[in-house]
Parts: sequence; structure tokens; C-alpha cells
Amino acid sequence: MLKNKVYNHSELLKNPNRKWFLAIIVPLFLFLNLSAFAQQKLKTPIKLNIEDGNFEQVSVVVKNNTTGETNTVPGTAKFDLDLKVGCDYILSFSKPGYITKKIALNTNAPADRASQGFYPFNFEVNLFKQYDGVNIVVFNQPVGKISFNRLIDDFDYDTDYTKQIQSALKSAEEEIRKKQVEERAQAAQLKKEEEKKRPKLQHKLKLMLKAKLEADKRLPKRLKL
Repeated sequence: MLKNKVYNHSELLKNPNRKWFLAIIVPLFLFLNLSAFAQQKLKTPIKLNIEDGNFEQVSVVVKNNTTGETNTVPGTAKFDLDLKVGCDYILSFSKPGYITKKIALNTNAPADRASQGFYPFNFEVNLFKQYDGVNIVVFNQPVGKISFNRLIDDFDYDTDYTKQIQSALKSAEEEIRKKQVEERAQAAQLKKEEEKKRPKLQHKLKLMLKAKLEADKRLPKRLKL
């Protein structure tokens, strides 16, 4: 009759064949787990708005502070970024003549949760024109921070940071809105003045053309040979 032999840990370690087996399998297992973790991505669909402007020369700089990699992609109304899990990112949205905005996005997450994958994290960014006299120091730091939240078991905004910076952001954006209203009012006034001048200019051109035609009539006719 065969009996099943039960090995304890000390017996397993004493067996030289099993030592080699463990020496190969354990590191391989760890490597495969780390590789799978490194391949996980967080998709971030982004909606980008340019206040009173177009997307010419708009750029998005994706800086991975963990690996040191920096990539620049053209900014469009809607686009996606695929970010590696386990990294610390700074996303910078910029356009000449506009205020640059930054988003801090930390994709670190527990390995057991990362192995399941994540839902896409959507967010929206609005770029405002830069005006003289508006204090924009607050925009030197990220306007928002995103990280893994264990309470909801997914990525979310850092609400504490949002509360901390919200007052300064609101104050700056109110100043910007006032400047936008002034600029739009000035543009409307200029357009109105140009429309008033247009009939006078057209009348002046007609008179000039009429005078030229009359002058041509008074010129002596040349003989045709």
C-alpha cells in the first residue's frame, strides 16, 4: 500500500533538487508578475477647450517623472493618452499666448487591483488667454491631482488638494473672465465702427471712379493709324 509522504518546509529546502527548482521558479514568478504589472495602462480620454482660439500650436507634454521619459503630442479637441501604471506623471497643456495648465497624475495602484485593469479616467481642460495684470502664479503648480483612491477602488481627484487650491484658481479665473468680457466688448465696438465707416468708404470710392471716368472722357482722342 502506497502512503502519501508529507514534506514540511525544512525537508523541501534540504532536498538539493527542490532548492534548484525554487531558485528558478520563484524569481520567474516574480518577474512575470512585475512584467504584467508594468504592461498595465490607464486610458485617459481628454476633452480640450481653447477659449476664444483655435488648436493651432497647441501641445501636450507628457512627462513621466518615474522613468524620466518626456513625450509631446499635438493637442486636439478630443484625444486619448495611455499611461503606464505605477508611474508619476505631469501633463502640461499649452498654447502660445495662453496660460499653461498642468495636471499631476499618479498611476500607482495595488498590484491585485492593477491586474484587473481600470476604467478610462475622463477629464476636461480649458485654456485661457494670458492677459496683462492678471496674477497667474497659481498656475505654476498643477490645477488638479489624480491618484488611486482605495475607498472607491479606482482613480479619482485628490479632493484635499482641490479644496486647497480652489480659492486661488477661482480668483484667477474671475480676473480672466473680466478681461475676456472687456476684450469681447472692444472687439464688438471696433466691428460696429467699421460697419459705420463702410458705406462712407464705398461712397467715396464711387465718387473717385466717377471722377476718373469723366476725366477720361475729356482727354483728346488719339488718331488710329
